Amino acid sequence: MNARRFVTIGAITLGVLLASATTASAHPLGNFTVNHYDGLTVFPGHVTDKAVIDTAEIPTYQQRGSVDANHD
Repeated sequence: MNARRFVTIGAITLGVLLASATTASAHPLGNFTVNHYDGLTVFPGHVTDKAVIDTAEIPTYQQRGSVDANHD
């Protein structure tokens, strides 16, 4: 295979890969999800629970109007 053909095939392959790329969404589960996590740790005398609630997108959406008041 000569170098020119190799470069042509490489350029076409790169073009197809770039053309098929999609934009990433803000969150893989959706923009308005509430995610819960409970991490239980069991000890001989007690159990601890680390609870995390992720609601980052909801307050951000609520504040969008005050941050971008002229909607540009």
